[in-house]
Amino acid sequence: MATLIKIGGSLIPGHVEKLCSSLREVAAAHPVLLIAGGGELVDVVRSYRKKLALSDETAYSMAVLAMDQHAYLLAEIGGFAISRSLRKLKKQRTVPQVFAPSDVLLNLPVNDVIDIDRMTSDTIAAFVAGWGPT
Repeated sequence: MATLIKIGGSLIPGHVEKLCSSLREVAAAHPVLLIAGGGELVDVVRSYRKKLALSDETAYSMAVLAMDQHAYLLAEIGGFAISRSLRKLKKQRTVPQVFAPSDVLLNLPVNDVIDIDRMTSDTIAAFVAGWGPT
C-alpha cells in the first residue's frame, strides 16, 4: 500500500529539486504516490478566466492540464514514474509514481459532475485516496 502525498503547487518550481530529493529518500523506505498541485500555472488560468471571460469547461481543462505539467516536472526532476490513469495506478507497482490526472478528469462532464470553483488539487488528491489505488 502506497502513501499518497499531495505536493502543493506553491512549492514548484522554487523548491522542486530539494523536495524531490527528500521524496526519493522517503520513497526508499515507503511506497509513495504523488499528486501535484497547479500552483502558479493555475493562478494564470484564474486571471485569464476573469480577464477573458473563459467558460467553466475551458478554465477547468486548463487548470487540470496545469496539474499534469507539474506532475511531469516532478517525474522528470525526481526520476519518478508517471501514471495517467487510475487503472494503471492500481496495476503499476512502480513507486514512487506521480499521477497526471487529465486523462481521467477531462472525461468528466464539467457542468454535471464538477463544481469548478470547488475543484482543487486537494479535492482531486482526496478522490484518488478514497478511490483506493494506494
